[in-house]
Amino acid sequence: MNEIRVEKLYTVLQGDFSIDEYKEACSQLKELSLEYRSLKNGENINTGEKVEKPSQIYAKEHRVFVNKCLSPFPKRGERKNVYIKWVDMSSIIDGGCDGTEIHLDVMTPQMLLTDYYFYLNNADWFDGERNINRRETEIFYKPWYYAFDQNEKTVFNEKIVSKLKRKVNDEYEWFEAEIYTEGKNVENEVEGNLSFCASKFEIREIFLEVKGKVQNKDLQKAIDEVDDVPNSSQISKMTTGGSAGFPDNVGCNSKAYVYNVGQANCIYIYLKNFTGADIKVFFDAGQPLPFFENGISTNTDLKGTTAVTENIDKLSHFKPDIIIISHWHYDHMMGLLTLGDWAYEAIKYKKKNNCQWIAPVPDHDAWGKYRRLLNYLIIRKKICFVDFNTSQTNSGKVWENKNKNVIIYQGNKWEAKDLNCSSLILKIKDTVFAGDCLYQYWPDELKNNINDIQNLVVPHHACELDTSNEGVLNLKTNFSNGKAIICSGYNTYSHPNNDHINLLKQKFLFVETTGGAANSNKFERININ
Repeated sequence: MNEIRVEKLYTVLQGDFSIDEYKEACSQLKELSLEYRSLKNGENINTGEKVEKPSQIYAKEHRVFVNKCLSPFPKRGERKNVYIKWVDMSSIIDGGCDGTEIHLDVMTPQMLLTDYYFYLNNADWFDGERNINRRETEIFYKPWYYAFDQNEKTVFNEKIVSKLKRKVNDEYEWFEAEIYTEGKNVENEVEGNLSFCASKFEIREIFLEVKGKVQNKDLQKAIDEVDDVPNSSQISKMTTGGSAGFPDNVGCNSKAYVYNVGQANCIYIYLKNFTGADIKVFFDAGQPLPFFENGISTNTDLKGTTAVTENIDKLSHFKPDIIIISHWHYDHMMGLLTLGDWAYEAIKYKKKNNCQWIAPVPDHDAWGKYRRLLNYLIIRKKICFVDFNTSQTNSGKVWENKNKNVIIYQGNKWEAKDLNCSSLILKIKDTVFAGDCLYQYWPDELKNNINDIQNLVVPHHACELDTSNEGVLNLKTNFSNGKAIICSGYNTYSHPNNDHINLLKQKFLFVETTGGAANSNKFERININ
């Protein structure tokens, strides 16, 4: 039955790209997967030639997977068929979006087919028997990001935008479009940036012509199936008794590096357990927004080679054991999409790691924007979600380790259009990583013990504080010899706020700012005691 469904999809897509070329790529991946599995399982393949390392096989595969099974960019002179859908960024971008910026989810026909295979084999919510004998892409399948966004050359076209923003059953519709490298000056054409990420970010200027709504019923059904998400009963939620992968006790000499990624958060923590081994933790890894003014990107942090761009480029080399997403804002999680296979690869093919992801339950907009990442992590059983209602029944405490020197909290207010209020907070011994959760939304236990905090990664980029937030911060009456670190760079929010900084200086000996391109330092270090 499933083979029939796939053959039907082949028939629908055969005019858009070479099905034979796609099948040949799948055969290549099948051969590479057998070799990769054997090497990962410690088996030697005696071919009479020099044996390649698993990383070399993976790199070879990745090129095939990206170029043949995803095919993100048009060749020069090519008009490439794609499917597009409007993306509402209002709750994903810090401070919201006024609706005049163009952001589109994009999918090539090859991506549709690759997703379809993967979900048909693996997704419990996908209507299939899971007996299809085509698993060539499974080992090497990795969630990717693919989107069209306006740039400084984009001319806002009200006719196109109003067409794409129409909803059916409260959902945006999928349209067919063509992308190409040279403008044609046609009516429904828009110029912008095509972003793709399957390990590192690639951004290319392209032209996009909107054709019309997807008309073929079989095609629309396939798109709807891969665009679907699981219901709440199919996701794993954290409880206070669950394991988060942290050691029972944290030893001395633990440290955290707060990386300079501009107006975004990226924190990498090395926790020492009592055997002396490191447990490596990402607490957020975001990327800054381009910040448009009159259609022109004004973010100097992202122009040329800066400490910001160099740090973002190096993210793929990190090998975390635990990844915590404080909340689903672009500037706190977008960099995680650049991580290498260590963070994503199926556990059954690994012997040394089991990278665990932890995040709040996504809202509707986050599901739409990061659907492929979320679906993959759920299928691979690599993510636990923090449910707001559950965390609040335990006074905001999500989880703690045996010795209570690692605690995950959640902010105490749920606001649909302000995810900052319910951001996750990580406390390790004397150090608090607050995400974007302002002081007034901290759980009472954290507020009541604020004098224990010696180091703080300041919430919400040291934004302006109202009297409620100032009142909580003023509960800290002892002076700390540690650091308050502000994650900020170029922005249009007036961050960091001088009054907030001055108040922090009354509480902490050192108040540092990562600083974006204006600061050549690549990170600020915290010693956790």
